[in-house]
Amino acid sequence: MKATKTTTMTNNLGQVVPISYVKKYDRQRDKSVKKVLSMWQKERAALEKIMAESLKELHGLLKARNEDCKMSLAEKGNFSVASFDGAIIVRLEQNYRIFVDDLVKEAQVIMEAYAERLIGKVGGQDGKALGIIIRGTFSPTRSGSLSMAKVQMLLDMDIPDPEWQKARKLLYASMHPEKGKAYIRVGIRKDRQHDYEYIRLDAADCWPVEAN
Repeated sequence: MKATKTTTMTNNLGQVVPISYVKKYDRQRDKSVKKVLSMWQKERAALEKIMAESLKELHGLLKARNEDCKMSLAEKGNFSVASFDGAIIVRLEQNYRIFVDDLVKEAQVIMEAYAERLIGKVGGQDGKALGIIIRGTFSPTRSGSLSMAKVQMLLDMDIPDPEWQKARKLLYASMHPEKGKAYIRVGIRKDRQHDYEYIRLDAADCWPVEAN
């Protein structure tokens, strides 16, 4: 079937304009922009397919590992697998953010009070150092969450004081982890003496040399 020749174009005001009234450059501009969009949409769809198939492969490996180990291992968090010769590595990296409820304020007050008691003792350097750690831990990120690494470091401190332990339990109870973005990283190395070089599927990283 013969394609129908386009006789009109629609401008950015929604007006239908006879194509004979549209300048040659404007017609070329319209064609080029739509061509670029089509290419990017096609590659975006291809990347989404690659991601879906890669995740399917990794989840299959995780299931196979669980069956081989005769145990159920967690399916969340980071997961790394390598080729038999170790030349290729695939990493699934899952970020988690911590959001807290109003119990965190009570935990913070108790912990800061403990640090103040240490400062009141002779020297007080331990209390000052602990106070800095506490303030840093309870300072939220731009997203409103707390740093999991900082919270974990605070919780791991071996402080037997009853009030501190009470605050520690409150902090645990206030925490609500939320799954963030997941990333897949694929690396390859020449041999065991070299580091892995990771393949970046990033348009900004694929700028052609001749275009510089």
